[in-house]
Amino acid sequence: MAYHGWGFDANCWHNLQNLVPKNMEWKNFDRGYFGSPESPKFSDQSDKKIIITHSFGLHQCRDATFKEADMVIIFSGFLSFHPKAAQFQRRSKQVVSEMINQIDDHPLEVLKAFYRNVYHPEKEFNLPSKTLNKPLLLKDLKKLNSTVLSLPTLQKSAKVFIFHGTDDAIVPKRKGRALFERFGDIAQYFEIKAGGHALPMTHAQKCWQMIEPNIV
Repeated sequence: MAYHGWGFDANCWHNLQNLVPKNMEWKNFDRGYFGSPESPKFSDQSDKKIIITHSFGLHQCRDATFKEADMVIIFSGFLSFHPKAAQFQRRSKQVVSEMINQIDDHPLEVLKAFYRNVYHPEKEFNLPSKTLNKPLLLKDLKKLNSTVLSLPTLQKSAKVFIFHGTDDAIVPKRKGRALFERFGDIAQYFEIKAGGHALPMTHAQKCWQMIEPNIV
């Protein structure tokens, strides 16, 4: 079950999903930024239940769903979005505040600027070609200012895999390392050299090579 981040939809998983064996059932959560929301559930017949999240998607998954998971794979995740250091926190909050102020009148421009940073250092990207839900985008953007992740309740046998790009321009790699430290011994951490915030879209093959031995 896959949870996309802010400003994306379920299509962001296309590259990674294509690598998953056909006998594995893939379900997409969709927040509804560009269409109808979807909140799937695990099948009772599933042998292994896996949650995959990207960025803010980690904060969208309910604890009840985490309790069912045998494995959690986290791309570009964070405990809290803004840095703790005052000078960096001020700058980070200013950027989000500017996005909040502009998104009502210039939503596409805000998303284009955001995608450029998400895909950095890559250059090519496409915006979803659907009508966007501005109120929902704005609501979740405001949540970034205060959302702090409470570590989810996992099965005792659950494993956590955390992937972060060294060149992430949205969530610095220190955030990924902090997340890894909080999960403790059940987690493994992988840094993708020259990878940005869009790892599932830009480095799907490389990440899958590390994931595959643990799930098939």
